[in-house]
Amino acid sequence: MNKPSPWADAEPRRRWMPPEEFVLLLEKSGQAFLCASQSLRQQGWESWVEGSLSTLSREARTLEFFLDAHGARANQAFYPLRKSVACTLWLSEALSCLVHLRGRLEVYPSADEFWTRRRLPESLKETVGGLAEILLKTMEVLEGQWVAAGCNWDSSVLETPPQAILQSKILVADRAFPSDLKAGNQADHSIPAARLANRYLGFFNSWTVDDAKELDKEDGLIHFLEEFCRERTVRSFKARAHNWQSDYDSMVLGSPEEDKWPELRCLRGAMSQALHFLEAMVALSHVFERHRPGLATASVDPASVMLEAKPFLTLFVEGCVMAAFRSLEVGVDSAKGLLSVLVEETYIYVRLSDGVQLHARPLSLLVRLTQHHGLPISMSSDGVEASTASLMQLLLLSGQRPSTREFRFDGDAAVLEDIALLFEANLGEDGIDALPEELNYLKQ
Repeated sequence: MNKPSPWADAEPRRRWMPPEEFVLLLEKSGQAFLCASQSLRQQGWESWVEGSLSTLSREARTLEFFLDAHGARANQAFYPLRKSVACTLWLSEALSCLVHLRGRLEVYPSADEFWTRRRLPESLKETVGGLAEILLKTMEVLEGQWVAAGCNWDSSVLETPPQAILQSKILVADRAFPSDLKAGNQADHSIPAARLANRYLGFFNSWTVDDAKELDKEDGLIHFLEEFCRERTVRSFKARAHNWQSDYDSMVLGSPEEDKWPELRCLRGAMSQALHFLEAMVALSHVFERHRPGLATASVDPASVMLEAKPFLTLFVEGCVMAAFRSLEVGVDSAKGLLSVLVEETYIYVRLSDGVQLHARPLSLLVRLTQHHGLPISMSSDGVEASTASLMQLLLLSGQRPSTREFRFDGDAAVLEDIALLFEANLGEDGIDALPEELNYLKQ
């Protein structure tokens, strides 16, 4: 006799649940979501706070998991309801990020006070109001779907609705005690700031707006979002912004360097503004990709039609993407100014030792050296230039000039000193352990 399979017999078989039984279970499981949604619908959107929107998002996620666990994706009667719950989840999540930003504008230093104190609040008000209108319509559609499915939209739970917690104003003061500062922060006076300023410019320059054409037309907006604002792309930008902010807080926040260069706080404020927008964009890009007609694998429903309309697309592009870009743009001059002061620009010529060739292994050490310092360095020969932060550019440069033995490097003097040492050590071709102590970071 064959032994029973431990995988097949580990859990009881799933049984088919009659619709009337599932309706009762759905009513019970959705009470917290109904309470959160009705609480928001009873308030004016101007008074919405991050906590209430986060609660709605959390309860919508819980209800979405419940529906998925019971096969709502494959059920004709309950799929439209499940889709509206998902739209509610991501719209409320995007709004919570924008409302959070709205409540923190006063604490973000800015290089352009007119933008941060006037233009940005006006833009945020319009974006939050527009998305709030779409969220309210989505919840209205959801209520109709809920009742049509045979569930009771029980408003009795709202007799004592939860009180929203008002956001506190966080004052920028002495947020770090001197004893908490790392010794490395006090010893390294200019490189952390220059590195962060350079990364700020690199982040801004990678933000594409050149192809933002015909954004006054619905097809142009859709093309722009499909080309540049896919969820995976936005999440990558969000991670870069978050990492920059974390590195700032680790290396610069509360340090003497921050007091010496006030422009650093402006960069931190601009990046924080952009990060809030990027968090909202992640949620909106999810809605855009998963829950629009033509992209979702389901029949068209009233909730998704609203997400195809031009108002939603405009709020996404103008209210979030372009607003994030403009928030970063106001800090560009500050970043360039810091680099011009903190980076000692010079150049050197280096020569390859006999027997040493520029191939992937030695050039990768050059890339790691550049990444360690985080400052822009260029390598050139006969007027052709390549960034030492890009292995591909270096390979192309060396491949086009296989007989060239001398190269020029431009950039910060301290970084060029390390490059000279690396060439003197034959670019590591004698073994990584043969590198001088000054380049120990390349041995790790």
